Amino acid sequence: MNRHGDPGRIRLFRTWNEADRAICIVSAQGEEYTRARISALGKAVAGLAGHAPALIFIEGRNTPAFIAAYVAAMRVGLAVHVLDPARPADNADLEAGFRPLAVVATSGDVPQVRVTGLPPARVHPDLALLLPTSGTTGSSKMARISARAIAANTSSIIEYLGLTAHDTAITTLKPFYSFGLSVLNTHLEACGRIVLNDDGFESADFWERAERSGVTNFAGVPHGFELLATMTPRLQKLTSLRFLAQAGGRLSPGLVLRFAQVGERQHWHFFAMYGQTEASPRISYLPPHLAAQFPDSIGQPIPGGRLWIADRDGKPVDEPGIEGELHYAGPNVMSGYAHTASDLAAMEDMRTLATGDLAYRLDNGLFVMTGRQSRFVKPFGLRVSLDEIETLLADEGISAAATALGERVAILAVLRNAGRTPESVRQALGRRLRLPAGLFEVHATDALPLLPSEKIDRRAVAAMIAAATADGPGIAASERGFWHEVWQEFVAILTGRSSTATCVLDIFLEQFGEHVRQQDDSFLALGGDSMAAVTVAIRLEELLGQLPEDWPAMSVAQLERLRENQLG
Repeated sequence: MNRHGDPGRIRLFRTWNEADRAICIVSAQGEEYTRARISALGKAVAGLAGHAPALIFIEGRNTPAFIAAYVAAMRVGLAVHVLDPARPADNADLEAGFRPLAVVATSGDVPQVRVTGLPPARVHPDLALLLPTSGTTGSSKMARISARAIAANTSSIIEYLGLTAHDTAITTLKPFYSFGLSVLNTHLEACGRIVLNDDGFESADFWERAERSGVTNFAGVPHGFELLATMTPRLQKLTSLRFLAQAGGRLSPGLVLRFAQVGERQHWHFFAMYGQTEASPRISYLPPHLAAQFPDSIGQPIPGGRLWIADRDGKPVDEPGIEGELHYAGPNVMSGYAHTASDLAAMEDMRTLATGDLAYRLDNGLFVMTGRQSRFVKPFGLRVSLDEIETLLADEGISAAATALGERVAILAVLRNAGRTPESVRQALGRRLRLPAGLFEVHATDALPLLPSEKIDRRAVAAMIAAATADGPGIAASERGFWHEVWQEFVAILTGRSSTATCVLDIFLEQFGEHVRQQDDSFLALGGDSMAAVTVAIRLEELLGQLPEDWPAMSVAQLERLRENQLG
């Protein structure tokens, strides 16, 4: 059987030796865990093997307990869904809908198993993972990932990243996010080490931990790399660094070029990658030696996979430079979707995936993305379903058609009988989805255009919105200015504030509350993370203008003096 052939029911970590004294995990405090110790910690989860195949939920934390529970579950044939521990209400709904055998708490070293007592769902023996496919609208739609699929994708990533037992990663993402879970899978499978960490790039603890542990690589999403671009000198201190990896959305070509050039100077590689949850999740990668020349490309298919462009009729397009829908085939494609427990007993044979993204192929075989055909937009890295927006409006008695307008949402809505205005609809969607109302553009119409089948004519909707946008006021500010305003609105939603701060201390009190004790406190000293860094930076820029690169280490008093100096 070749490396990328069908491995049947092969599962991850099948070669794991429970007596192995090799170190695989280093805690945030620097404590080392061998494979033998992790195996011992996972015994309670492994003890559920007599119920396999069955589904269990595991809290997704960067802790030894999570690693122990996850490895044990994969090895004994249990299917796993990784929970976001910060969403207890959603998790309770998922538990009721999918009826897991057990829920595993992972806040410390030892996994705590709670048997639910629910009638357990009947689970297909090949099911390994349930990965969530949506974001802000709260759908329970899951991708069913087989043991074969996750093993194949893990093997491919190990191959193109060149991972070995000499590699050490540091966690920068949570394991309930498919990219974060993928980092764990690849390093554990390659017999490498993982340094557990919850600090962001802006934290001195992150860099001290990475340097002390001899980290060879770490991964990030676009907003993380945007922050990292302001502190590239810190990368120079990581003499052990071998590569950086980016996925989770499109990174601007300018930043791809920048990291490729920094890596070349400092002798490490930069991997820009593309994927979807439905592909377990990796689909393509841009070889580092081509990143500087083709920074707008998503690269080539992963080992064992195949990419092609299809026209509107679904037929392959052979010529380079012709735009069409991007299709993928490989052993890592999911086995269909699950919405409830009744969907877990079956697995579909889906070796191909229509990505819903538009792209074209270059002469050299690389692919370039041009837009989304799929019914999703992804502002701020949050996946928003256009179909679910239409459903939300339908629940309000509004017939509507939503379409993507870049990373915004344009909506054609029949409002005459609903007693609503476009502005009220925008504001309502913003409140419902906890997103800036500025992301939604609403146009009233007497009727939606329909096809003979009575389905919405999506092309006609796009044309009507384009015409309405051309005739209307449009966006008064530049695109950059518009997104800065939307970011400010998003920060206001996150922080719950509605007024402009009058001093630096106001901003710190909004973000950290009673933890701010004195004027000598800094963002780093207060434990701010990556998302908080974006929030606080936006607020400080409103007050101070352009910020110095080292602002996270500056005290409240130092930042206040900057404001006073600017006031003259």
